[in-house]
Amino acid sequence: MASSYLPTVEADFVAWIQTFSETISDDPTAVGLSAGDASALDSMTTTYVTAYTIAKSPATRTKGSVAAKDAARANVTDRARQLSIIIQSNPMVTNDQKADLGLTLRKTNKTPVPAPTSSPLLAFIGATPLQHTLRSSDQMTPSKRTKPFGATQLMLYVEITAQGAMPTGIPTMTLAVTRNPFAVNFTAGQIGKVAWYTARWQTRTGLLGPISNTISATII
Repeated sequence: MASSYLPTVEADFVAWIQTFSETISDDPTAVGLSAGDASALDSMTTTYVTAYTIAKSPATRTKGSVAAKDAARANVTDRARQLSIIIQSNPMVTNDQKADLGLTLRKTNKTPVPAPTSSPLLAFIGATPLQHTLRSSDQMTPSKRTKPFGATQLMLYVEITAQGAMPTGIPTMTLAVTRNPFAVNFTAGQIGKVAWYTARWQTRTGLLGPISNTISATII
């Protein structure tokens, strides 16, 4: 568990650990702890605050008092971290309770990935019997094969028409493509026809980006 919720300035840490300990002592079971946990933390907090007060005063500040303060802080910090892990892991503890304890509120809802704003660029590599091989890139990075941020696959639309005919209607095939380059296979009855290709990037949640350029090639 990250320790960023613990103040680094010692005076701030004193205030934080006192609030943390007092809040737990008020009702330890409410945050999934026991009375023994609260009592032990209270004792360690008192030891630390007392040592801090002695080490802070010019009249009593010595190497020994500073060392005692540092040791007490280390002990109470370790215990506070252990208890924080228990509290953070307890689904019954509310965010308001965690905030009262001075803990970091964990982000539970991930920021949704938006739909891609760029379109794919399709390129024809070659034709072999009953197969076309193509590759894709993104319009923002045409020299690379990488997808744009958030896109997990290429939704490829393939429409097959007679020679010279322009595509209309619903695509003959819709393929989810994750590899690059990639192959599209045909049947013997489609030899001599033309395959027209367009595509969109798609996110894991199904959001689609803008449509790509259109390319075509004869099926052999």
